[in-house]
Amino acid sequence: MSEYLQLPSADLPATNSLKRGQAITRASVEAHGGEVSVHDNPDGGTLFRVRFAPVQAEP
Repeated sequence: MSEYLQLPSADLPATNSLKRGQAITRASVEAHGGEVSVHDNPDGGTLFRVRFAPVQAEP
């Protein structure tokens, strides 16, 4: 996922706020050891997946 990449859409004009939100989300998730991926949604639109590695809770 590029830090400031947004492809044009007929339904939604490109805005800097969306780009910044994606970059902030990615930076925050990666800072906590996770990852963000972007996929085509078969039902239409885009699917953003956020994953974190499981951690053992402290007793």
